[in-house]
Amino acid sequence: MTTRNSARRARAALIASLLLAGLASPPSFAESACKGLEKGPCSAKDACHWVDGYTRKDGVKVASHCRKTPSRKSSSSQSSKSSTTDKNAD
Repeated sequence: MTTRNSARRARAALIASLLLAGLASPPSFAESACKGLEKGPCSAKDACHWVDGYTRKDGVKVASHCRKTPSRKSSSSQSSKSSTTDKNAD
């Protein structure tokens, strides 16, 4: 009986760890459609834009790459920012 119980516990622990691992890792479909594209195919997609290589202030060189174009914020968030700025100006 104890070997059956320990086998059940081991099986339950394995299933629990697999479920937790599945929840902790990001889904494969969430990867950007722009990731890994060369300059031509990147520029052809509306959702992507090309970033030329550059050197950061701390000296780290960043290679050229394709990046997802950021989404635009709604006009309501823009108006709240401008009203805050107007209040500070007084």
